[in-house]
Amino acid sequence: MRSATQGAASTEAQPDLRARRRAARRAENRTEILDAAEQVFGEHGVHAGSLRQVALQSGFSAAAIYLFFENKQDLLRETLTRRGDELVAALRTVAEEDLAPLGKLHRIVDVTVAFFEAHPDFRRLIRHITGGPAIVGPALAEWAGEADGQFMAAMTLIAGIVGDGQEAGEVRDGGAHAIAHLYSVLINEHVLLAAADESGVGTLTPEQFHELIDGALRKPGTPTPKLARGGQSLYPGSPSNSTVASWLATGRPTVSHSDTASRTSSALLGVPAPAQSSSPT
Repeated sequence: MRSATQGAASTEAQPDLRARRRAARRAENRTEILDAAEQVFGEHGVHAGSLRQVALQSGFSAAAIYLFFENKQDLLRETLTRRGDELVAALRTVAEEDLAPLGKLHRIVDVTVAFFEAHPDFRRLIRHITGGPAIVGPALAEWAGEADGQFMAAMTLIAGIVGDGQEAGEVRDGGAHAIAHLYSVLINEHVLLAAADESGVGTLTPEQFHELIDGALRKPGTPTPKLARGGQSLYPGSPSNSTVASWLATGRPTVSHSDTASRTSSALLGVPAPAQSSSPT
């Protein structure tokens, strides 16, 4: 038979357990609404996408959505901020990896591509905000108050990698922040142009884009490696979408060279770069 003390402890624990379950359900419901919002705004655009459509997509009533978000602007802001947080967190992970600076910059390229392939609705949403295949920093900042800080944090991290590369004699001379900004512009343009069904401009293969990045960043006069011994790329395979999702869930990359989407580069994550936009109605 349980003692009185044990019974009291069990009784006290029950409300705490119920509170945790309610919090977990609320977090799950919020995530489902954000997923639906990302799909609706990605498909219909910021102005045409409505809370009613989000409610239908998520399975919640419009009234229930207001229990989680103040209005459409708040829902859109949180939709963008969620992905921005994921991008910056992954960028910090890559910055801490035991790689040469130029290797880190190549790693950033492929995860950016894989990330947006894993989140096609978010990529379409970005295109709606920028009005086409354009760069996206302040465009996000106008919708999400935290986005400008995220962009600056990402630029600071990339500029730090560029600076390390300059000290190591790998990366060309010039302002580290300026090079970081131009580098992020190239990545974002490549990501948005890669949506072949949304752009008639065409795009580069992963290998071609890495060669472009390498040529833009590598210090003139230093060797420009393409293939390692045996014909394998010096930038080993990029991860699959499921691997990127795993990274985002765990906060650390756990990819083997056999888990590849191509044989051109390993991956980690990129950042939005600036553009102009207008407010939703």
